[in-house]
Amino acid sequence: MKLEAFEHNLRNKTVPFAQSVVTSSGYHVPVILTYGKNGIEKMSDLSSLFRQENKDVLFKVLSRYLEDVNACAYVLICEAFMKKVKKDEYDKLTEDEITNIKDSVDTSECLTITWEYKNEVTRSGIVSTPLLKDTGTIELDYKNIVDDYDDKSQAEGRAVHLL
Repeated sequence: MKLEAFEHNLRNKTVPFAQSVVTSSGYHVPVILTYGKNGIEKMSDLSSLFRQENKDVLFKVLSRYLEDVNACAYVLICEAFMKKVKKDEYDKLTEDEITNIKDSVDTSECLTITWEYKNEVTRSGIVSTPLLKDTGTIELDYKNIVDDYDDKSQAEGRAVHLL
């Protein structure tokens, strides 16, 4: 599977589809899409795994799973809480502050799509779409979408660099 095909699929199919799921149903079940070297896409429901309180264990299990299925790329779709933090401030956060980010006043619930491609090159990124729930319906906060594509593969977070 070539990077261009993976990225085209991610930007034109996966992200819009996940956004439509969350706006129509009000939530998105945590899922992971895995891709083999031939581009075969498989989806796994992660609902039971995401009940795990220790998120470090959760992501170690996911990393092992990706190794076991010999994935060369993945897309992790889930809901999370987002807090805008400058990169130099992120390194100063304590583990407790990172773990309990949803307790912070200035956070928003968001749909998070984390991805990594590791084949002929390594790329990764995160697309976080804040969700607006004030009107009784779910709306996407388009003006505050964070699309962190790092062609040097240095995106931050527990869900990146699982391959």
